[in-house]
Amino acid sequence: MASLWGTTEFCIFVACLAFWIGDILDFHTHGLLATMVVGGIIFIIGYVTGFFPRDFPSNLGIGKTVAGGLTFCLLANMGSTMDINKFIEQWKVVVSALFSILVLCLVIIPLGTALFSREMAWASAAPISGGAVAAMLTEEVTEAAGRSDLTAFVALICIIQVMFGMPVSGFFLRKYCRKVIADKSYLTYEAPKYVQRSFRIFKPVRKEYDTKFLAMWKYGLVGLLAKLIANAIGWSSGTSIFVLLLGTLFTELGFLEKNAFSKQGLMNFFTICFYINLVDGFHSLTGEMLLSQIVPLIVLLGAGIAAAVVGFILIGKFAFKMDWRLCAALAPACTFGFPFSQFLSEDIVSRMDLPKEDEEKLLSMVEPAMVISGFTTVTVASVALASILGPMIFAA
Repeated sequence: MASLWGTTEFCIFVACLAFWIGDILDFHTHGLLATMVVGGIIFIIGYVTGFFPRDFPSNLGIGKTVAGGLTFCLLANMGSTMDINKFIEQWKVVVSALFSILVLCLVIIPLGTALFSREMAWASAAPISGGAVAAMLTEEVTEAAGRSDLTAFVALICIIQVMFGMPVSGFFLRKYCRKVIADKSYLTYEAPKYVQRSFRIFKPVRKEYDTKFLAMWKYGLVGLLAKLIANAIGWSSGTSIFVLLLGTLFTELGFLEKNAFSKQGLMNFFTICFYINLVDGFHSLTGEMLLSQIVPLIVLLGAGIAAAVVGFILIGKFAFKMDWRLCAALAPACTFGFPFSQFLSEDIVSRMDLPKEDEEKLLSMVEPAMVISGFTTVTVASVALASILGPMIFAA
């Protein structure tokens, strides 16, 4: 067996098998046991039991590749998926979501510092605020500082938080759906209308020339420009947020195609690399270390989600007159984001036993808000937080 672990073929076989099992459970649990959750748990078991060697999967060389460039490509692609018109349409949700993340940070950073450690509190803020990209950016900082325990903790937050956030969001979303069905307000609901603006100045590339290599070159150029801007203003840790912003800007201008990775068939490869690099954070995890992190994990995730819910309700209900149940459902979207926010909306609405036409009307009330809330926190806020808070983890 030891000789097999030394081969690239066997390591890829094991890694992909773990995530394939995750795909199966993801399908049967409607995203509650997401692919990354199951794959991460398999890796944790493998390391703690000693079945996985400590240099797996870093011996595949994927980690350096992802850290060196694929992360920026993924960020640019994330930026390309954001629709400015949709954000304008759901501006109340955007503002409420950003405020909820602020409240989350104001709660878990002092709480985590008081109960556990300053480094653990600061390292957990961005990952709890949403998304695997924020977790990976934070992992880079903790790994560079030689704190493998914090790297494992950040990875643990990333794979477990969906199991905390989705049940809470689903509970309140059901209550909201039942409320609007009871008062029949969904029957007269009309989505807010805004002028669809186009900022395109670049003409589309001929189909024959629009290949995966062109897409990679464009994303690489965006990453390079972001790096140059960050270096020019003396904020090297801000490269990630500049990549995200430039990805959105260049998509609106027509230079980048929306979600080109998926359209060019590149997303599968990038996802595999991304997942493998993320779970590599568990390579130093031991049974003793895992047990010591369970209580901080539960406390910080529980307090973070509760704080986000309270923050969202405070501004959503009292400033924008949104229903408190919907606010409470939207806030935990920071722990799972898109596409799970869409899947959860569709699943709950489909279980309301409505005629097809009424079901579509109800879905139009909840799905756009859920999707935008997830995008705002996971895609934008958490990446910005990781860029800002990362250098501050060990600043004291």
